[in-house]
Amino acid sequence: MTASFAISARGKHSEASMKSFLLPFPEVPVDSIFGFSDPCGAYGGRQFVSREISDADLSWMYDRGIGYRIPLQNTVASLDEFKAERGFLTKHHRKGNSLILARTRFIDFIRDEFPDYSIEASVIMRLNSVKKVIKALEIFDTVVPDPMWFETEKPDIPQELRHRVRLFANAGCMYTCPQRTCYGSFSKINLGRPLGQGDLGCSMNRVPRPYKESMYDFDVQGYVDAGYSRFKLLRSNGRTGC
Repeated sequence: MTASFAISARGKHSEASMKSFLLPFPEVPVDSIFGFSDPCGAYGGRQFVSREISDADLSWMYDRGIGYRIPLQNTVASLDEFKAERGFLTKHHRKGNSLILARTRFIDFIRDEFPDYSIEASVIMRLNSVKKVIKALEIFDTVVPDPMWFETEKPDIPQELRHRVRLFANAGCMYTCPQRTCYGSFSKINLGRPLGQGDLGCSMNRVPRPYKESMYDFDVQGYVDAGYSRFKLLRSNGRTGC
């Protein structure tokens, strides 16, 4: 089975070319890049500060069959707030591109108005049982299960569904985080909502645990041998919220 990878654009400056950004991954079969392009209130995972993926990058990617995976896993946006991003969704609507969502309330709207997008269930949804994974695959095209659950339990997901499961090739602080409180805070920030007192606090302060500055690397070849073919690869630069 051939593996393919979605690579995070975190840390890339928009003025740097995508070609140069991918130089550290010379032998990685890249199917998509995920990160921030135009401003969008529906972004989630982390705070939007500036563009990472330029229009020139997108053209370069599309010419090479590389899709754009868009991190719209905002956990607090209403359906109306999500619909307010129609301009953004229209610009990037094309086959080969996908939306990463953490809430099911947006799916019918996307399927009706933007059918060419593939829709992926975000890791934020905490898919930490085989039952939850199977249920999510009834409405999402692909899913990202909780990496700690997956690595620890080695769940027996039905073989015929494994090609629709995207696994982490490596992970940052999110891997050992039991609460992931920052996701809701970043969602509010991206929508321009005010934060409450103590909103933006790492759960490390409430649930102390060992912290590893480097990334956690997983046995990708072992996953491939087990029938999984989609992976998510983060740059090895410490923390990540995606």
